[in-house]
Amino acid sequence: MSPEKSQLSQGEKEYVRRLKNEIRDLIEVTQPGPDSTAWNKTIEILQLELVDWEKNYAPNTPILHEFFDIRQTIWTGGSLRLHNRNQEFLEKHGSQLITKLKPAIGLIIDIVGRPN
Repeated sequence: MSPEKSQLSQGEKEYVRRLKNEIRDLIEVTQPGPDSTAWNKTIEILQLELVDWEKNYAPNTPILHEFFDIRQTIWTGGSLRLHNRNQEFLEKHGSQLITKLKPAIGLIIDIVGRPN
């Protein structure tokens, strides 16, 4: 069973698109490592897009933040050990939890973008 995504109004969809672009712009100009502004905007999108944010995802915010940091590092090209970091992340949190968080993780990948 896949979690429901919120039905956003056209204005909310435009707002989410603008936030995603702002996050990508922030990530492009920052050095590898955490960026709290980009993360805060990412949380705002997750809260809008995931109907059950408070119940199913908010308790795991530190894990999602860790994943965001990995994706940000990938985007900025700042780590030579990315495969190891991804593997460590999976081993540390377990496949069951990662599967549960998959909708939020997918949104984070979409928000941060994929490096070229």
